[in-house]
Amino acid sequence: IMDLTTIEREEISGWVRFEDKFDVLIAGTNKEDLRKRIDRCKKTEYVKHQPKESIDEAKLRQELAKSILDWRGLTLGIVATMIAIKDKAEDRDVPVECTEENKMVLLKDAYYFDTFVQNACTDIALLKQEQARKN
Repeated sequence: IMDLTTIEREEISGWVRFEDKFDVLIAGTNKEDLRKRIDRCKKTEYVKHQPKESIDEAKLRQELAKSILDWRGLTLGIVATMIAIKDKAEDRDVPVECTEENKMVLLKDAYYFDTFVQNACTDIALLKQEQARKN
């Protein structure tokens, strides 16, 4: 009989494609870590003397950014398809570096990117499949 409490846990990460635009290296998040992240993002406001919990969006983006280890294939031209920015034709092929600042801009302003990161970091089967495929 197998005792799951004795099995060694594994750190998982994998390259996942975002909307057929570029690849993102995502670190897997286990359920306990996810709960801790969400707890760190909660804020309590009092409405008519009653506590009301909500999620601090800025803190949530900071937590999601920790799951983004790297990306490849992201250019200014691709960013222009995700966020309304002024882009010049000659700049479209300029690579966009995976910095903390750039992660925060995409997580805040690019439609579906935050949801993509949140879903990908908890999809252990997908990350394992991508990890195996790339190795």
